[in-house]
Amino acid sequence: MKLIDQILAIPSESRTIEFKRLGSRNETIDKTLRSIVAMANTDGGLVILGVDDPTKTRHKGLGRVIGIEENLELFDELGKNIKKIMPPISQIWPPQYIPISEKGVRIALLFIPKVTDCFRSYENHVYIRLERGNKRLSPQEIVQFTYVKGFERADRELVDVDFSLLETTYYQAWRKNRNITDHDIRLVLEKTGLARKEKKSLLPTRAAVLLFAEFPNDLMDTKCTIRILQYEDSNEGAGIP
Repeated sequence: MKLIDQILAIPSESRTIEFKRLGSRNETIDKTLRSIVAMANTDGGLVILGVDDPTKTRHKGLGRVIGIEENLELFDELGKNIKKIMPPISQIWPPQYIPISEKGVRIALLFIPKVTDCFRSYENHVYIRLERGNKRLSPQEIVQFTYVKGFERADRELVDVDFSLLETTYYQAWRKNRNITDHDIRLVLEKTGLARKEKKSLLPTRAAVLLFAEFPNDLMDTKCTIRILQYEDSNEGAGIP
């Protein structure tokens, strides 16, 4: 069975599959980018460009194949706007082109990887994929799902870094802002969860090194950074606790 026959045999969109014609900009660019973000944040997936959704058309078989030639300018615009996904998802554009010789057009397969480091967002909103369609997360849901998916690890991973390297002006400012009077950095970090014992040795967490060390990337084997994202929400009082 040819690849196009396998594609046309898919009965409907799902958690990991979406069909998309190149219609109007609002119906294509924004919705496609939201689906890319949602799939990346969930299980990954495949966006098939240039083929009608079987549940939204009366056409059957090759009649559903319109091709990206329906609107090549919109197709190019989609590629440019993928850069608006934050943080970027590498190596998803250009898509894989499949020529359909029977109709003299091409369809495009956009493979979306499942991200494992942090949520992706589009226009300051985070989406996840449902069985059919996408769901925009509220700030509270973002925090909850971040821990469920295991994105937040820096506060738990221990690193072999001497505490004296963390006793910086950054640390002193943090201690002062929290009205901590104890001057023993080892005791302070242990009480605040930024240090824990491992095999009877007290070690700082990766988060402590990122927060307080002057040159954190030079002290650890892996390269890390702190990224701050602002997610907009129109619900009054929906701030992250």
